[in-house]
Amino acid sequence: MAVLLAVGLKYFLIEAYEIPTPSMQPTLMGSTVVGVHDRILVDKAIYETKEPKRWEVAVFRYPLNLSQNYVKRIVGVGGESYRIQGGDVYRVDTEKSPPAYSILRKPKSLQNSLWKRVWEQDDGDAARRAVDMANARNGEWHWDDTDLVATDKGAGAEIRIRPLDGFTDRYWHGYPDHLVPALRSAHEMDPTNTVGDLRFEVSFVPDDTSTAAEIFLTETPKMGDERRFRLRIEKTGGGATATLELGYEPQGTHKPRVGEVQELEDVTFEPGTPIRLVLANADDHLSGSVDGRAFPGIDYDVAPSSLKTDRVELSVNCAGGKHNIFRGACLARDIYYTDTEVEGQIIHVPEGHFWMLGDNTQNSADGRMWRSIGIAVDKDGRITDIGEAGPTLIGNARRGTPGHIDNDENPVVVESKHRIVFTDLWGNEHVVIGTAADLTNPARVVEKYERFVPRDAIIGRALLVFWPANPFGNFRLGTIR
Repeated sequence: MAVLLAVGLKYFLIEAYEIPTPSMQPTLMGSTVVGVHDRILVDKAIYETKEPKRWEVAVFRYPLNLSQNYVKRIVGVGGESYRIQGGDVYRVDTEKSPPAYSILRKPKSLQNSLWKRVWEQDDGDAARRAVDMANARNGEWHWDDTDLVATDKGAGAEIRIRPLDGFTDRYWHGYPDHLVPALRSAHEMDPTNTVGDLRFEVSFVPDDTSTAAEIFLTETPKMGDERRFRLRIEKTGGGATATLELGYEPQGTHKPRVGEVQELEDVTFEPGTPIRLVLANADDHLSGSVDGRAFPGIDYDVAPSSLKTDRVELSVNCAGGKHNIFRGACLARDIYYTDTEVEGQIIHVPEGHFWMLGDNTQNSADGRMWRSIGIAVDKDGRITDIGEAGPTLIGNARRGTPGHIDNDENPVVVESKHRIVFTDLWGNEHVVIGTAADLTNPARVVEKYERFVPRDAIIGRALLVFWPANPFGNFRLGTIR
């Protein structure tokens, strides 16, 4: 009975999986570089009673090798069209001319779990070097241990924060500190993109003559208006008022304009009492909070030509006061979806299918790039020209890189034997006679993108990580968002 129950649970309700690859990092770890492979529990019954939803992490049979199970995040759903641009995913209304774009915004609870830590004020020497003390615009600034202290000399005090990695999508962002050195060493030369979807928070401690403090973030696209985001708290009478402001400045004009302002009244502003300020820009949505009190937030639309970020600047400012303290600052960034193999393309998802993307978009074989390869084989087992009947064998197209071992490489050429090992859609291996030249001959090979997962291939929803759970080392226990 125990065996039957265990088998029943595994095949119909709950099953455990090990994550072998880094495609979903740091949400799910599968890194050979640091030797951490999460083990997860998957709910296999949930999709019997409900449809899979966007942003859920799902396990599914890989359509180009049904013997393999993959885990990715559901981003696109059937019947809709999408485009990746500037690190975000946009829904495209192709019935309009020109096509209309609307960004896919992640739910707030999910977004909070996906921020990747970039820099912290308490990081020691690295933190100090990220604060541009030499070019402080106004006021007098100095360090007091890990506190950043400012004195207003009559024109306010302003200083820029410039992380050593810049405002980029470095591979190692968001990982635990003890894993970063190895990941940095392995991916130091990876290409990067400028990221404008950022979250910055800091505690401001006023003295008895302080009057205001703010976080100021600007995002300049390659084309279009510069976007200006500001969170300000200002002393007013017996209390204080906080404002969240979205503004614009057409490039080359030096004429900023205000787009929208929101206010929080009766905010605490007491000398010696820390005030936690949080400013976040993600998915064309500006949000902020003061001591946990949140603004409603401001949605804004960006023209397709203005999506690629060229430059980002971040500063903290204050007014009044001889001993203004900025403490416990932290900068994080959102997932930056790269447009590998989909640059400039509108991706239409067929009805009954889903478009899956990995959270580790820099190192994920996902719906952006999946391709099938088909070859024809004659009765003697030789690769031959593809006739009207079409390919004899179809499988996953994943060409190997010289000097790099890829367990999913397909087809595999054994040049010295004039043989090719080909894995078909069901995971069966075939040894056929041929050479590498046959696989580059358009008369003998047909390749095409197969970017989508059919509904019946989805196995279940990833629920939680249950291992590793070492409180003194790699502790990964937690729910999966």
